[in-house]
Amino acid sequence: MPRRIAYYPSADSENPYAALMVQALSAFGQVERMPRGLDLLRSPWRYCRRFDLAMFNWLEDVLIDRQGRIRVRGLLEFAAFIIGGRFIARRIVLVRHNSYPHACDERRGKRVQGLIDVFERCFDLSITHSGHNATAHRCYVPHPLYHEPNEPVQRPEGYFLIFGRIKPYKGIDDVIRAYDDREKRLVIAGPCDDPRYLDALRSLAEGKNVQILAGYLAADDAKQLVGRADAVVLPHHGRDMIVSGSYFFAAGLGVPVLALRMPFLVWASEHLQQPGILFASSAEALAANASHVDLPSRRDIKRAAEENFGRAALEAAYATLFSRLA
Repeated sequence: MPRRIAYYPSADSENPYAALMVQALSAFGQVERMPRGLDLLRSPWRYCRRFDLAMFNWLEDVLIDRQGRIRVRGLLEFAAFIIGGRFIARRIVLVRHNSYPHACDERRGKRVQGLIDVFERCFDLSITHSGHNATAHRCYVPHPLYHEPNEPVQRPEGYFLIFGRIKPYKGIDDVIRAYDDREKRLVIAGPCDDPRYLDALRSLAEGKNVQILAGYLAADDAKQLVGRADAVVLPHHGRDMIVSGSYFFAAGLGVPVLALRMPFLVWASEHLQQPGILFASSAEALAANASHVDLPSRRDIKRAAEENFGRAALEAAYATLFSRLA
């Protein structure tokens, strides 16, 4: 009898990550939307142990407010997810996306990380997308690539790109301050919900070879913009982050990344032998040295990314996860 798997959030959310993970999980059973709390209250016995597995993503974000402060209500919400998961499923799994939410500063982040660690032990197992972060209770499952294996490799068009949500924690302002290349543009593209920060970036970019494209990018437009970049710049390396989604968007297209030494990228480069990851010591060094690095073969990057993070690698890791949950 096929497994029944409840997944949160639903695959039709704005983030394509959920749809990709659900596609991979579908090889192991029937994946359904997580029942809403109101549905559980109205018809509790309809959902009692209905599922073999309930999988939860991004629960760490409910713990804090917009200023990164711990919310008492958030603690209760996290506990409610665990209790609800135990009610509807035989096994529950947490996907640990970040050590702590990006909105926390490092001091608050340590406290929130401790709380998440406690909650994490209430799950049968958890998932991490970086092998450096795996433990006896936390299984490594690759982060999915955002593009199909047959996606063609594009020719670079002479610009560097910072891609994704424009947020202060990413250190984009430090890169702009140090960027002085007159031949190749630095393009910053993505949505921004902080007008003050966006205005500050635009002020810093005045007189520099920097272009800011603030706003939502359709999937095809994003693919073209990333695919034609010489390299994607990843300036963030804070302790909050486990992996960067922008990396997997770039690697799936064969585009190299210029990055600081965050643990996942070091692990991928050294342990998985993933090509196309070029390191710098600081955001300023990223900006200063971008035009002076030797960029590896895009086909080699794409081929290795498919081996390390593609659908087959994802399903093999899920097979291991289900064997541990049996």
